[in-house]
Amino acid sequence: MPLDPRQCLEVLVRQDLERNYILSYLAAAFEFGEGFEKPPKLSTLDKRGWDVIKILDNPQDYLDYPDSAEDMGEDRCLALLDRIFTDKLTDMIQRRFWSEFMPISIRIARDARKDKPGTSHKWHFDTGPQTHLKLLLYLNETDGGTMVINRHESDLLARGGYAYTTEDSRVNDIEKVTRKMGIKTPKQTLVTPKPGSGILFEPSLVAHKGVKTSKGVRNLIQVLIIPFSVPWRNNWPQGWDLIRRNDNAGFPHMRAG
Repeated sequence: MPLDPRQCLEVLVRQDLERNYILSYLAAAFEFGEGFEKPPKLSTLDKRGWDVIKILDNPQDYLDYPDSAEDMGEDRCLALLDRIFTDKLTDMIQRRFWSEFMPISIRIARDARKDKPGTSHKWHFDTGPQTHLKLLLYLNETDGGTMVINRHESDLLARGGYAYTTEDSRVNDIEKVTRKMGIKTPKQTLVTPKPGSGILFEPSLVAHKGVKTSKGVRNLIQVLIIPFSVPWRNNWPQGWDLIRRNDNAGFPHMRAG
């Protein structure tokens, strides 16, 4: 389990500078903030890097949706996104980014009890620009969930070199990492949203891991969201063209404005 702070910094540079996310984000935030005297008060999402929100009233209606956006088709995908981005969720995202936003990936993830645990079930940070959000929207009752460490404590892990590690370097027990760093083991919170609710979090800044269900299947909708210069609905169908080709949840190169 190597700890490499320099490698963590290099990953951030590649994502934020080489892919132009810093300039793109600043341009979007500047445009959004014009006319406002001051930014909004800090939210729970701002303070700890994650929050839980109720979104769908009938989550069971989406259990039989195809896994990929391309298989869903444009009309069903657009209708689903319209239901997901409620006024409350839109406000949460805008307040966190201080800009408009755009979904760049949506898919259905299914995690069965009988499936072998994968690398997502070990502690990790997602590789990506610092300013982006992931929504995990639960569709059925489950005792599986997402374990998270608040952003401040996660930052200590990242500064110590445990971020954007190779998949074979991920650990199940975060105490192995903190013991090696000589720091206090942070609080770990298991989030198990009710059906129709989801966890919205900063996956490149908040250490997290999936927790398998003890029975049946954990079904959830996964959405990746980035800052953008105009409301996502105004960028359709260009947004659809990106989403349907982005089944691997990657990050495109961005323009500065």
